[in-house]
Amino acid sequence: MRLLVFDEAKLELDEATGHYELEVEGRGRRFLVAYRDVVEHALAFPNTGVHATEVRTRRTLRKFRLRHFPYWLVTVVVGDELA
Repeated sequence: MRLLVFDEAKLELDEATGHYELEVEGRGRRFLVAYRDVVEHALAFPNTGVHATEVRTRRTLRKFRLRHFPYWLVTVVVGDELA
């Protein structure tokens, strides 16, 4: 399985990383590590996330919380991709 990341999500990730790095040196790097950790978990176990009921769709959305940060990775399985 591979991860497909939308442009809007990439932009939000970059902005959050920059924001955290400006707050405290090294925090942006820790944020990226937390993101990578949750992506690895989601790719390995895509059905273990919490159901994301906030969005109505025909597909099942799952969300995974980034450790130590107020962000969620929201995913949907499409074929052999996690989007």
